[in-house]
Amino acid sequence: MNFLREKYLHRMVLFHLLFSLLFFLVFYLFLKKDLQLDQSLIVTFLHKNMWQLLILFFVFYFGVYYYSKQALKPLQDINKTMDKIVNRGQLPRRLNSKNGDTNNFLTVGAISQLVETIDRQLKIIEETNIVLHGVIENMSNSIILVDHSKRIVLVNQATERILGYQKKELLGKSHIEAARHTEMSGSIEECFKTGRNIIKELTLYYPDKKNVQANFAPMRNEKKQEVIGVVVILVDITEVKTVEKMRRDFVANVSHELKTPITSISGFTETLLDGAYEDKQTLIEFLEIIQSESNRLLRVVNDLLDLTKIEEKNIELKKERFLLKPIIDFIISTLQHKINIKNLNVTNHVADNFWIEADKGKLSQIIINIMDNAIINTPEKGDIIISSALNNNKDFFISIRDSGIGIAKADQKRIFERFYRVDKSRSRENGGTGLGLSIVKHLTEAHQGTIDVVSDLGKGSTFILTIPQNNE
Repeated sequence: MNFLREKYLHRMVLFHLLFSLLFFLVFYLFLKKDLQLDQSLIVTFLHKNMWQLLILFFVFYFGVYYYSKQALKPLQDINKTMDKIVNRGQLPRRLNSKNGDTNNFLTVGAISQLVETIDRQLKIIEETNIVLHGVIENMSNSIILVDHSKRIVLVNQATERILGYQKKELLGKSHIEAARHTEMSGSIEECFKTGRNIIKELTLYYPDKKNVQANFAPMRNEKKQEVIGVVVILVDITEVKTVEKMRRDFVANVSHELKTPITSISGFTETLLDGAYEDKQTLIEFLEIIQSESNRLLRVVNDLLDLTKIEEKNIELKKERFLLKPIIDFIISTLQHKINIKNLNVTNHVADNFWIEADKGKLSQIIINIMDNAIINTPEKGDIIISSALNNNKDFFISIRDSGIGIAKADQKRIFERFYRVDKSRSRENGGTGLGLSIVKHLTEAHQGTIDVVSDLGKGSTFILTIPQNNE
């Protein structure tokens, strides 16, 4: 817009010259007509007063020039302002106008108000964009925007996590090339064609297997006729699906665990009522079986109640400082009957002066359940060793190692699930409920600790319990 300034300057100089010549022409006519002077006298007058007239001419010329320049200054400011807005994208400060100057009030005032209005609107737009960007980037669900050319123009951080690709690998690419998922791309194309919302569940296999709920929504133009884009929202429901499966498995396992002893009790009771009670030896044998199954049923119910309380965080820890070795000795004596049946060699390597801070009753339950699991899975004349340690951070370690059958790598991640058994027949034969290690895990977490297992098939297992000191 600089040409405007040059145009105004040229016009201003021409205006000054024409105005000055017009002034002297009027002056000449005035002398000739109104004063009734002949031409010779006028020429003589001009000749005698040439220098004075030239000085007067230049004074008049520069006076008009100065006044014109001051009058055109607001236009020059407007020109500079518009140049910054149009060519540089900058919004200058409010234009200045001299106090009392009403000639340029409308132009300067109007442009200043325009600049301020645009500035306010741009600030509102910028603030809105910042808010929207923050909301989109911090959403836990994936958002993908596909434009009319079928290319991805917007993704958020959740998209990187769910699809496993970085933004730079997705932006600007065709949705078919970027997503690399036939069903997802097909749904996007269908949304473009039909203009209808599509909701479906998809399974993604990269970077790992995920279940997602996908919502495909069309974007339309102002006339709401043509689809100009598609918004894809992906919700990761993998954990929900896992919880649903665990719930179904739990119901099935509980039903089975309760049904088995109840069926056994019912069958033997019916046999006794049919006349078997007359044989004293049969009566005693059946009653022992009924008692065993009743105790097993009671253990399942009690473990379920304990696990429910623990999972609901409805458990209060009563921490105290105590020596660990006497507790281990007491637990060994409690399980001595089971130990003797299999002729196991159980060794307590906990130091006599090893102090620990925890809930004594809950810690005893943890160790009993781990040792009971070790007894079940260790063959006759096997070994079970209990030891302890304290690391540099003064965290407590309790290790229970057995020489049993070991646990496969695939099973090690699941052994702390409810009712999960590595060897179901062996566990049930020994009275296991399948809930012991799940209780161990939750009670350990209540202490803000961890429970880990190191095992190889045929080489035994080692359970390592870690409890931080002074945990709240």
